[in-house]
Amino acid sequence: MADQTYLDDGVPISGSFHDNINNEADSTSMLGRTEPAFPPLRNDDIADSPSTDAQPPPIAGIDDNDDNEPAIAKPFARANSPASACRGPANDDKTHERLVYKMHKFSLYETASRYYIVGGDVTERRYRILKIDRTSEDSDLSITDDKIVYSQREMNQLLDTIDDGNKGTGGIKLRCTTWGLLGFIKFTGPYYMLLITKKSTVAMIGGHYVYQIDGTELVPLTPARFKTDVRNTEESRFLAILNNLDLTRSFYYSYSYDITRTLQHNMAREREALAKGLSCTPHDDFNAMFVWNSHLLQPVVQALNDPFDWCRPIIHGYIDQAGK
Repeated sequence: MADQTYLDDGVPISGSFHDNINNEADSTSMLGRTEPAFPPLRNDDIADSPSTDAQPPPIAGIDDNDDNEPAIAKPFARANSPASACRGPANDDKTHERLVYKMHKFSLYETASRYYIVGGDVTERRYRILKIDRTSEDSDLSITDDKIVYSQREMNQLLDTIDDGNKGTGGIKLRCTTWGLLGFIKFTGPYYMLLITKKSTVAMIGGHYVYQIDGTELVPLTPARFKTDVRNTEESRFLAILNNLDLTRSFYYSYSYDITRTLQHNMAREREALAKGLSCTPHDDFNAMFVWNSHLLQPVVQALNDPFDWCRPIIHGYIDQAGK
């Protein structure tokens, strides 16, 4: 009697079904087909070990964005002796050309008659200085950018010279640190300077960080011993309106990405720059329709040739990114 084939549950398989399986197997072998050789399944440490062909992590380079930065900027490190503050020459060919004029952190110093904004790049090796007159109450904004790039040692020497020249009126003092200028505004009296004092990272677009403003400060361009005229009710009313505006909600900016234009426009602009052999394009053609502080920027745009070296255009809206 022929052997009977059973399924796992004990039910016998009919002879015709058994023969069909054998016939299909024979026809498959006749056509030269072979079963694919699957690798054996493993559940040990060897299977979990990483491949030796894995690519090493990319080497970090110089960038003007840092997600690990503190919310409040650190002030320019002044040394007691200018010689001890030297950290390298002002001209370094290895540093990207745009970092020469691209400033990231700022320190606001004051004397009795002037404000000085010291701006530094991300390498903390190149510095520039902006001089703002605080004695011209009713005249136009007096602001000067000498366009000179200083090393840390040279900047210390310059600040020491300013300090020595103002010893009789109290010298030079650090007022605050800032991440950038938002512009200048004038009501019925002196000009006021609006600064970004605190920020946080909210998104990244193509490697460019986008920041939210978390703190601001309004600094009047008045002499050190200036007293506000309490009888000027119009000035007080306008100041109260501005102070009631919360700039720490839904206001954004970026140091290296133009958030006032669409992604398509920015990509097309970069492509045109690459076609012309340019490594980067200047981001000074912002779309004024979406620049919230466009009016605040007008005085500095008229006074400086390169206002966006110091000022940051901001937009108002909502930005969020999953998995940031």
